[in-house]
Formats: sequence, C-alpha cells, structure tokens
Amino acid sequence: MNVTKCPITSDKYKIEFPCLPEGEFSESVIELSNSSNKNFTIEVVPPPNKLSGLIVNPLVKPIEAGKSTLVSVKFDSLFRDLSYQSHQEMLAPKPVEEQKNTGLAKTGRNKRLEEKIRKQKEEREAAG
Repeated sequence: MNVTKCPITSDKYKIEFPCLPEGEFSESVIELSNSSNKNFTIEVVPPPNKLSGLIVNPLVKPIEAGKSTLVSVKFDSLFRDLSYQSHQEMLAPKPVEEQKNTGLAKTGRNKRLEEKIRKQKEEREAAG
C-alpha cells in the first residue's frame, strides 16, 4: 500500500473563535504551504456565510511549488444568536419587489432603434 503525504500544509490545525458581542468579528490568518515541486490551486469551501458567520478570503488561490500563501478566516458574531426562526428567515426566498419602470424594454425589440438602423442602411446603399 502506497501512502502519499499531502503536499499542502497549514500552520494551524485548529481555529477557535471567541464569543464576541453582537456586531464584532474575529479574524484568523492561516498560512498554507506547498512543499512539492508542482504548482497547485487551493480552494477553501466554507459553509454559507449566513449560516456559519465565516468569511474566507481568498476562496481560490494558486500556490507555486515551494511557496506559501495566506488565507484569512473571519468570524462575524451575528451568527452566535442563530435560532430556528432566524435560520428559516435566512433561507426563505426574498420577495420580488415590484419592477420599476426604467424605460428599457425587458423583452421584445426596440422598434425605434430598428427603424433608425434600417434607414441608415438604406441611406448608405443609396449613396454608395
């Protein structure tokens, strides 16, 4: 049986976030190192921010052979008061607000613009 050691290592194996007052955050920086002779791209996939309070930056980062990179993990304390009701509110689809009239056609064609383009083509053909 051939066991291969992972070439990507971290300087931390555990991150503990303190219980903070609402509205505050805690940040931890992790150093990821590539000990191989190949280039790799790492992707950190945290749980959804609304459900975990975690923000990871960057989510995807290339690491060249023999180099390292820093990844920030930020914890927002708003998550600490998560309840069943607040969880359901986060997951509920947002109501679609009434569409404002912006003057732009959402579907169909702009007949005035088509007419203008058609006239310009005719004028070019007549002149040329």
